[in-house]
Amino acid sequence: EAYYRINEQEQMFAQMVLDRFTRRAEQTPPNIQQWQRPAMNFSGDTICIRRSRPGLDRIMLADSTGHGLAAAICGLPAVDTFFAMCDRNLPVQEIARTINRKLHSILPIGRFVAAALIEVDYQLRRIAVWNGGIPCAMYVDRDGEVKKSFISRSPPLGILPDSDFESTLDYFSWQEGGALVVCSDGVTEASNPDKEPLGLDGVLQAIREAGSLDIQGAITQAVNRHLAG
Repeated sequence: EAYYRINEQEQMFAQMVLDRFTRRAEQTPPNIQQWQRPAMNFSGDTICIRRSRPGLDRIMLADSTGHGLAAAICGLPAVDTFFAMCDRNLPVQEIARTINRKLHSILPIGRFVAAALIEVDYQLRRIAVWNGGIPCAMYVDRDGEVKKSFISRSPPLGILPDSDFESTLDYFSWQEGGALVVCSDGVTEASNPDKEPLGLDGVLQAIREAGSLDIQGAITQAVNRHLAG
């Protein structure tokens, strides 16, 4: 009983610290929607948003190996570095490289962080993405049709030494209105009672059904329906 009580107190303290790390950004811009549900008390997934200047958003979706507190702790250096470098207005390529170098030096073998680092420039109508291990990153039009897929071209952060790291970005300029949709494998690998994953096809179907309406809500509902409790 005493051990359980102490463990609960430590978990609450750890959660408070993690929340302060990941919620340092200003209020989420109204054009960005997000949804997270931890598999355990703590989530290995982190969403970081920083408006670097008017008309320019920087976003990071980071997915640490595993679940629970260990996964959450592994993602903290990435979060800290992301915010610090965004505040200095450094390029996304440099942010990705610096996070990789830091994680490679401190994480034990077998621990790494899949991530998508994104820059949205609303004035230039351009999206730039570095994707290392995130299965779903795409721009869809108002009909839910995919106009651009930002596929993973690199291993997750923390695996490669700095000399082998590739920081090239994938660019897309939009002409017509649409939405950028990014999901970790927690969504695509969500399995129903028959152990069938939702998959990218399930995400795309939800987007098409939503059209230009609430895409995030449609994906959330699709995941919950698929999980079937």
